[in-house]
Amino acid sequence: MKKILTSILLFSWCFLAFAQGVLKGGTSDAPVEVKIELGNNVLPDNLNFIQSVTIEPGTVLVLFEKYSNGKTSGRHRLITANDLKLDIGFKCKFAIAFSNPQNLVVGFEEINFSGKSMTFNMGRNEIPEGMNISSIYVPASRNIKLYIIDPALYPEQEVEHRPMGAGIRPYIGIDMAKKVKYIYVE
Repeated sequence: MKKILTSILLFSWCFLAFAQGVLKGGTSDAPVEVKIELGNNVLPDNLNFIQSVTIEPGTVLVLFEKYSNGKTSGRHRLITANDLKLDIGFKCKFAIAFSNPQNLVVGFEEINFSGKSMTFNMGRNEIPEGMNISSIYVPASRNIKLYIIDPALYPEQEVEHRPMGAGIRPYIGIDMAKKVKYIYVE
């Protein structure tokens, strides 16, 4: 019994060390299970409609409807917790997973949550020189405002982009990516 328990714990630890989550789909005759790693994941065609998702705590998963020529498009769905009876409404072709155990705002240099990333704490955050924010994840119960000029110096300045609530923005706009120099997290 002890040997079996040790084997189960070892298997669980190995699974957690190499996979951030599992998607289950397919058909009743041919179920499919796909392990999700941190980063980009091309999903197999036989996954069909995803029926359940299990992810590690602190993992953010974004599922995309289309993936062609190295680019995502179409509808997308944000997943931040396990869902054993998932009903997305579209077939997913691509998944991006990233770790966010402290549930912070995360900005990415490239669209669709790729490239270099950085996290933002509550209050005023300056974006380092040479870093553009092209996509962003805002956790539940947070709002952000994007500024061109330091809001401490010009608190009444016109914000170039309306305040953003919780959710994902796979693409904030090429003009905004180069202009945004400060992010205020509320």
